[in-house]
Amino acid sequence: MHPFLLAQLWRQQMEHDAKLNKARIAAREGISRARVTQVMNLLQLPAEIQAGLLTPPAPLEIHSFSERSLRVLVSCENEESQMSRWRKQIG
Repeated sequence: MHPFLLAQLWRQQMEHDAKLNKARIAAREGISRARVTQVMNLLQLPAEIQAGLLTPPAPLEIHSFSERSLRVLVSCENEESQMSRWRKQIG
């Protein structure tokens, strides 16, 4: 599963189960809490980018966008920079 979709799934699960947190997800998935946080940070992307990941322009698909490239977008200093880099990625 693509990390962005996984982050969305985990967020939904946490919203429906008040006892579920990143540490419990990490234990359940057999990964570190830091890794869960790293994946869930993809949810900080602007809504337009998130929507683009869910319905990318043809012929792209979500797997065309690596987690590494998305983490670069998350780390941008502001939304304008994120959107500029995003537009370059989608061509």
